[in-house]
Amino acid sequence: MFDRGRSPDRAHKEEDERRRHPRRPLTIPVTFQVINGRDPAKRSSPQEGLLKDISLGGLCFFTSEIAPDGLHISYNETPLERNLLLIRVALPPPYGPITVLAHCVWFQRGMSDSSSDFAVGVEFRKFKGNGLEVLQDYLKSRP
Repeated sequence: MFDRGRSPDRAHKEEDERRRHPRRPLTIPVTFQVINGRDPAKRSSPQEGLLKDISLGGLCFFTSEIAPDGLHISYNETPLERNLLLIRVALPPPYGPITVLAHCVWFQRGMSDSSSDFAVGVEFRKFKGNGLEVLQDYLKSRP
């Protein structure tokens, strides 16, 4: 994460205050691929992560790999060129999996129980199929 001089707790509090959609805690595996922002044919191999929370606007997950196959989760050759993430989340039954194209908004090392992991915050760009409706139904069912 580019922390801009803020502590992690303060940065996340400020981020929560800017959110349009409240995040719901959900700890399940997530799969992602990095897609080169300049050449979408260039993709990383599928990577595993652990979801922390999810909302209609985005999610946060933990991963030990932020540059799989040399493709950084956030940027291309320079921080000004953004890469994309193709994310698959298998929501609990009866909802099933959703697939969504997203971009990384922030990342930071050491926010999980494993100090080698990175926390990654993403904003959704485009859902595949009826993924948005499935996610809406799931979130409506959660307190």
